[in-house]
Amino acid sequence: MEMWETGTPHLPRCALRKTPIRDRLSPRRYSMRIAAFERTVLLRVGLAGLLSALPAAATMGPWETAVTNLQTTFTGPIATGLSLIAVIVGGLMFAFGEGGSKRALAGIIFGIGMAVSAQNFINWLF
Repeated sequence: MEMWETGTPHLPRCALRKTPIRDRLSPRRYSMRIAAFERTVLLRVGLAGLLSALPAAATMGPWETAVTNLQTTFTGPIATGLSLIAVIVGGLMFAFGEGGSKRALAGIIFGIGMAVSAQNFINWLF
């Protein structure tokens, strides 16, 4: 029997199987093997926990519903209608107002752009 087959030249393979692993390995290698086993167990438990949480994450809670409603309100037809009114008022201020009306009109235009395209920007960002 070769030494590389069993690890020791004088013990048969069946005797090695009956010997506990902590007696066959050095203390350092034994602790490394235990650490690897613990990492594997923790990884599997963590993955099982994540997979079991997926169905709970798929359902929408009360906050998600409220935020979705606000998103629809601020980016939908109400925002477009209010933007149209703001542009008309800004145009009238520009036509009949003084120098400060140009600043107000620029603020209205940039504000409308941010309000209407905020959803597209956030979707692009994330």
